[in-house]
Amino acid sequence: TNIGATDDVSPDFCAEVGNSGAGVWYTTMGDGSTVTLSTCSPNTDFDTEITVMSGDCNNLVCVGSNDDDFNCPNNTLQSTFTFTSQVGETYLIYVASYFSGQTEGNFDLSMTCAPPCAISGITAGTPSACSPNDNTYTVEVTVTYSSAPTTGTLDINGQSFAITGSPQTETLTLGSNGND
Repeated sequence: TNIGATDDVSPDFCAEVGNSGAGVWYTTMGDGSTVTLSTCSPNTDFDTEITVMSGDCNNLVCVGSNDDDFNCPNNTLQSTFTFTSQVGETYLIYVASYFSGQTEGNFDLSMTCAPPCAISGITAGTPSACSPNDNTYTVEVTVTYSSAPTTGTLDINGQSFAITGSPQTETLTLGSNGND
């Protein structure tokens, strides 16, 4: 709840609206995961804003904020903010009413963390025979992720492939010197 909270410490320089109201502070330590903070809940009964900063209280750095998450199923005036945390970094989270002097009320704040994308294994197959026509050969490479990304590219030896999941097998065409 932000009932009885003051707005005299509002991080307006980082707020999406620029004039956050009464709010409360939370902290969390980064571990490299993708962090999603949300007030999307039937128990949130006022217009919220989530602001995230890093650093210490005397030297805050804006990570970002969200005022209205129009994907919230309960109320479009609730908030969601997602960021990628840095290992060992302290994050300050400010949950407030979206505008100074405006509503106070109850809210639920959820925090979910998705593990960082990491490659857990790479396996190369047996190269094909070198083609005398263009002096190239092919080799299959299988990449296994501990937490596969859902979008992006896998770049191997200057060749890019759309991420398809884990494991992902791609065929590389290489010159006889190992380059494409």
